[in-house]
Parts: sequence; C-alpha cells; structure tokens
Amino acid sequence: MTLLEVLSKKFPDSSRTTLRQMLQHGRVRVNGEPEKDAKRDIDDDDVVDIAQKSVQYALPAGLALLHEDDDVLVVLKSNGLLTVATERERETTAQAYLNVYLKEKGEERVHVVHRLDRETSGVLVFAKNFKAREALKEQFAAHTTERMYVGIIEGQLDPDVFVRVHRSAIVQLGRVREIQSSPGGRYQAVLKSGIRIPLGSSGIERLGLLTPRLEQVKQA
Repeated sequence: MTLLEVLSKKFPDSSRTTLRQMLQHGRVRVNGEPEKDAKRDIDDDDVVDIAQKSVQYALPAGLALLHEDDDVLVVLKSNGLLTVATERERETTAQAYLNVYLKEKGEERVHVVHRLDRETSGVLVFAKNFKAREALKEQFAAHTTERMYVGIIEGQLDPDVFVRVHRSAIVQLGRVREIQSSPGGRYQAVLKSGIRIPLGSSGIERLGLLTPRLEQVKQA
C-alpha cells in the first residue's frame, strides 16, 4: 500500500489534492520522519502520523520578514523603529518584536548582529543561535559583508564627502580605486575593497557608504 492510499483511508472525506498538499507541506511523517513521496510503500509495521497545521505568526507593522531558517532571521525595518532597546524605549524595537515572535513559536531569543539607526529603513540580520551570531559578527568585522544603499539625489553633492564616479553612482570619497570600461560602452567603478559597481544611466543613485549613518545619506 502506498502512502497516499494510507492517507486516503485515514481521511476518507479529503480529496487527493488535499492529501498531496499535506505531503508537500511536510505534515506527514513516517516512523517520525517527514515524508513527501506519495508513492512510498508503507509496511504493516510503519507508523504514519500527521502533524498539526503550522501556525502563522505575524510581525507588527514596521517589520517585515524576508527570510528565516534555523540560524538567521532577515527582516526589513521601516524608518521610525528602533533596532534595539534604549533607556527610554524597550518594547517598541525590532529586537523586542522578534523575541515575542520566536517565543510564540517556542524558540529562544534573537541575537543582535548589527544595527540601523531609528530613522533609517533597511534590511537587518538577526542570529537565532550563538554559533550563527559569532559567524555573522566575524563577517561584519572583516568587512566581507557589503552594504549598499539606494537613494534619489536632490541638490548638490558635498565634494568633501562624496564623489560621483559616473552619472549613476556615488561613493564616499577615497573608496574608488579606478573607473573601468566594460563591454557595451558601459563602465564600472572598482573600489579599494575590490568591489565592482556596474554603472549605468539610471536616475536612481547607488550609495556605497563606510558606515550606515543616516546623516551621511542626508548629505547626498
């Protein structure tokens, strides 16, 4: 007897489409292990059980979940929301919201890896365990994690802070090593770090900053 046939006997009122969805969503287990193969042969001594539907835990406004696995949480933080607690505000923060989110799922608290200013929106990565936190912190300390900001430029650039390396790219003064031409008549900026930034004619500017301070973005 196949696994799908076993499920049909367990749930005679359910359609085969519903049963296949149960399999694809990882709710079906054979001898304690998740099984998605509907054609798997089931022996008399095999134990087939069904896990409860997973509960969807929502995050509050201002924080959107982009990715989650066993090691990290990646979220999009809106401007106006603190990353971590301060003396005046301890509850309305990305860290606090994620701690509640994980607690509802029966998991441990998050580990802070990096921060964004309150008025800065952007992507944040939180670790879910000590090993992941240390690995991520090593990457940030070694500057192997690239931070790229996108913005619309209004007014004049401060030449003491930024340099426009081409029509569509601005980087902090001192970061550019050279400008190289590329196939098709386009260019790329080669930074001292070795990072290459493709340059085009878009009106959207890409900002490569040494630090994620909002004040530096405002100056552009």
